Amino acid sequence: METMYKETEIGLIPEDWKVKTLKNLLKGKGYIRGPFGSALRRNELQSEGIPVYEQQHAIYNHRNFRYFIDDAKFKELSRFTVKDRDLIISCSGNVGKISLIKKEDPKGIISQALLILRPNYDNILPEYLRYFFTSKKGQESLISRSGGSVQVNLAKKQIIQEINIPTPPIKEQKQIIEILSALDDKIESNHQINQNLEEIWKATFRHWFVHFEFPDDNAQPYKSSGGEMVDSELGEIPKGWEVRKLKDCVEIIIDHRGKTPTKLGSDWSSSGIRALSAKNVKNGKIVNEESIKFVNEELYSKWMKEEIEREDILLTSEAPLGEFVSWDYDEKIVLSQRLFGIRANKQVICPKYLYCFMNSGLFNYELKSRATGSTVQGIRQAELMKTNILVPSLKITRQFQNLIIPLFNKITINEEESKNLTKIRDSLLPKLMSGKIRVNIPEEATAK
Repeated sequence: METMYKETEIGLIPEDWKVKTLKNLLKGKGYIRGPFGSALRRNELQSEGIPVYEQQHAIYNHRNFRYFIDDAKFKELSRFTVKDRDLIISCSGNVGKISLIKKEDPKGIISQALLILRPNYDNILPEYLRYFFTSKKGQESLISRSGGSVQVNLAKKQIIQEINIPTPPIKEQKQIIEILSALDDKIESNHQINQNLEEIWKATFRHWFVHFEFPDDNAQPYKSSGGEMVDSELGEIPKGWEVRKLKDCVEIIIDHRGKTPTKLGSDWSSSGIRALSAKNVKNGKIVNEESIKFVNEELYSKWMKEEIEREDILLTSEAPLGEFVSWDYDEKIVLSQRLFGIRANKQVICPKYLYCFMNSGLFNYELKSRATGSTVQGIRQAELMKTNILVPSLKITRQFQNLIIPLFNKITINEEESKNLTKIRDSLLPKLMSGKIRVNIPEEATAK
């Protein structure tokens, strides 16, 4: 059956949908803002106890807690307790980021940087409301109502409660949730798998090159089997290994940090080849992809006289210093602000071993000790080249590389799949939220 649409204050929606204000979709008052001022002081926060949900829990959707309160304080502030299927929203600074409280999340209270929305399930499902507020229209509805000259915030509940929300029948809300959550569940599954794979290669690196229990010629753990150790600048290391400077271990360092389109007589493009900067590299990943700029082929050829190749290491030189990513893609990229490209000399060291070593605490400590700058720390290429690298035998690093490359390859495959799923979800989200794409509701469900 063809969908009929009607004009409303929020645009065209299906005839059987309604437009309701947020206040009419919540339980009771349905809006709880975190405690202010003297209600919860910094000196009352502890290192254990009942957790305090902060803004970061809404922004990043994790449940790693920094602060806790004792039972007495919790009893006093119990009205700020999160419940299963509540929505927590960041209401200052990074306004409008939202997370759904799940049954397995710990009991806790919200901080003043959060607010709780408690939906009335007869009118709207929490999961549907979360998807609405993560859509472009939902985000705009929150941000447009935030105020503040220095730091924006959702200070007045009367304003946010007047947000108009397209409200399908509950059965259709369930179908929309199923479609979007299936994509989100797969994205989250890929994320969890990748975290586990990362832990495996890190543990393997520590076992082989920190505890020196790599397999010896008899396939026994080297150090505990009596393998000979010798002194070095980095402490005791297996006999036959070396400590060398980074300059001895690399084929090339690509450093185009000072270049800009203007200096090269051109400008950014609306599409084409991506130009990465330091703000796009964090925790071994490419992040903030929406901020990445583009260049055309002509500008790329002027800019990247030496091109980034697969297995090169990207290192941030400042703001922040010391973030790495292994470039395991065939995509051409431009190195923009504050990024080095490092290519291992494969006659001396294997690329994946070098990447793992540079991610170690030992390398990071030396990197930062060679940095300059009081406010923003950075490192010059000349100082970077002087950093010490533990260089095992090529035989051992090749064994290690062969062991962990399948892990890195699987991580890359999962990341690419998640990017594609995210694009599909982000494309479907506004269409499902506006009724431009209708879901199929079984006739027997409609008849009930």
